[in-house]
Amino acid sequence: MACAHGESDRHVATINILPDDILLEIFAFRLPDFDSHLASIRHMRVWQRLMHVCQRWRRIVYASPRYLDLHLYCSSETTFRKNLSLWPEFPLAVESSLPDDQDDFIAVLEHPDRVRRVDLTAEITKPHVVEVMRVPFPALTHLQLTGPKDEGYDPDVLDLPDDLLGGSAPCLRHLILGNLTFPGLPTLLSSAHDLVSLDLYSVPPTGYDRGYISPKEMASSLAVLTKLRTLSIDRYSLLIPSHEERRRPDPPMLTVLPALTQFVFGRDFEYLEDLVAQIDAPRVEDIRIEYSMKEVQTRQLSQFIGRSNLKRAQFRRAKVTFGSYRIYINLDLPQGECLQAKFFIEMVPRHATAVSQIMCVVHVLDQLVAMTSKVDHLQLDLSFWITTPSQVGQEGEWLPLLHLFSAVEVLEVFGGLVGCIASALEDTAEETPTISLPELQLLWLGDDNCKKPERFLSSRQLSGRPIIIVDTQDEFVERLNAHWKEKIL
Repeated sequence: MACAHGESDRHVATINILPDDILLEIFAFRLPDFDSHLASIRHMRVWQRLMHVCQRWRRIVYASPRYLDLHLYCSSETTFRKNLSLWPEFPLAVESSLPDDQDDFIAVLEHPDRVRRVDLTAEITKPHVVEVMRVPFPALTHLQLTGPKDEGYDPDVLDLPDDLLGGSAPCLRHLILGNLTFPGLPTLLSSAHDLVSLDLYSVPPTGYDRGYISPKEMASSLAVLTKLRTLSIDRYSLLIPSHEERRRPDPPMLTVLPALTQFVFGRDFEYLEDLVAQIDAPRVEDIRIEYSMKEVQTRQLSQFIGRSNLKRAQFRRAKVTFGSYRIYINLDLPQGECLQAKFFIEMVPRHATAVSQIMCVVHVLDQLVAMTSKVDHLQLDLSFWITTPSQVGQEGEWLPLLHLFSAVEVLEVFGGLVGCIASALEDTAEETPTISLPELQLLWLGDDNCKKPERFLSSRQLSGRPIIIVDTQDEFVERLNAHWKEKIL
């Protein structure tokens, strides 16, 4: 875009007919969004090219730093230690996972009044870099610090000082901490009134006392975050220290998070129950949970959902996938007042047997019945690597799961579950053909070689509730579309 001779001169002369405000809009459109580290670097290089075209363009760019969101980015691809003073005092951003020259990053961090974004990973979080971040950064809006993975515990690398950012972050909007311990987090959060997203993950090692933050302390530190929209605590080793004894907290005053819409949690299910017992998030509509469990209890999670928008989601579709050691439950296609709602659970049962997995799903869904009562499309799947009969369970073991979905009109079954589900339906034919899936109208067993549950189909025909069974996926999709179209009309 540099101004040269000939054709380029004519193009610049033509575009210069436009007034300043129109040129400014064109510049803003030309600048890439901050959706990644590379986009941030491209953003800086584009506005630098624009200002080199001519004096008028430079004046327009320099006159609108806020509107164009102009930053100077220090990364492994750029250097600033020697020429930082050559540029206007635009906000600074430090982003890198490849610290070729840590002195360069330190030189930028020594301007805390100008630093807006910090994203440092792996070795860059060593003490002599973090040391300069023990003072207030009053303009900081984005902070991501990630320690090295799988390197064993090293307090020089993994421990953040309690007084990080001087213990205060008044303008912070996005915070990500991973593979690090930071006991000063509650203090920092208490000052971060503008925080929009909080992501904590992989605190090492399990049982390390210094990194433990109790559910009560965590809930209390969230109380001031009235603008928080996303809360993610994923693969976070929050297990209690060895000298403490876990006990359920007394009925608490709930911490209200009025803006929270997405909640993600991983691993320690008991911690999850203790935490959500102390949180009220009325607008939450996207919940994603992963946990290992000794006992299947979701009472507090169920009550937490009951205090949120999700209780009105009326999900239409449920997909349950059984793996070797994990189970996935996904609810989608909401209707009613919460059209953006999503709910996902990944479970790691205490035992990997088929009956254990089935009972886990039954117990969890039975406690979340408010969200599944309107499900009319059920998908059951089995991970492809599970092949032996002992891994898929006996026919009768599947009936409690089917009984939970009394509103299901469409059933899809995939993989190794086809034979079991077909046999389970067949076994109900003579005695109670309408107890399992009483509203079922469309059935697809995704295996051409599977023996169809003829007695079940005949019994439903005689009961006045016939079922259509299809042989191919194309036919199923066609029938499914016609079915939903008929319901809508």
